[in-house]
Amino acid sequence: MINWKREMYFEDTKLPWLLPSPNIARSESACTFPAIVLFEGTNLSEGRGTTQPLEIVGHPKINPFLLFSNHLFNSIKESKLEGFVLRPITFTPTFDKNHNEVCGGFQIHITNKTIFKPWRVGQLVIRELYNHLENDFKWRSPPFEYNYTQLPIDIINGSNKLRHWVEKNESVETLDSFENLKDYKLQLEEIKIY
Repeated sequence: MINWKREMYFEDTKLPWLLPSPNIARSESACTFPAIVLFEGTNLSEGRGTTQPLEIVGHPKINPFLLFSNHLFNSIKESKLEGFVLRPITFTPTFDKNHNEVCGGFQIHITNKTIFKPWRVGQLVIRELYNHLENDFKWRSPPFEYNYTQLPIDIINGSNKLRHWVEKNESVETLDSFENLKDYKLQLEEIKIY
């Protein structure tokens, strides 16, 4: 970790990118991962089987261009989340969810890493797609990560609060009540080694 500083992004290091996972092929994927990984807990594709896993999300029943122009554009604007744009796309996974099916969906493009909030963006997108797809949206069933009882989305999020937030179509501001960043940052300071 010589010459590395906490505020740096990977590209600031000028080092070659080495895949930490087969599904994190680019440094951009590492930044969108906290948003897209949520979809592992659903029946929507998180881009596995494409060249941009964990940067895109989609489902065969989504018309991305109509959904974006008729609804998502305004939802993002109302959320006041910044530092990214969603690009409507179509893609066909060659394996994993929706194998060989044309999916409509979205790619997250980060425009400003310093203000981009991937976890919140992911929660917003999952809430919007849950409500848009209705019965075509499914929470993935156990088992997941060696857990045979909890829903995968609850394991990924750490509790069922966020799943209920999605199902109740609550506001982005409500997410504030789920975070305790002050305590988290104090605990983090105690364990940082870099």
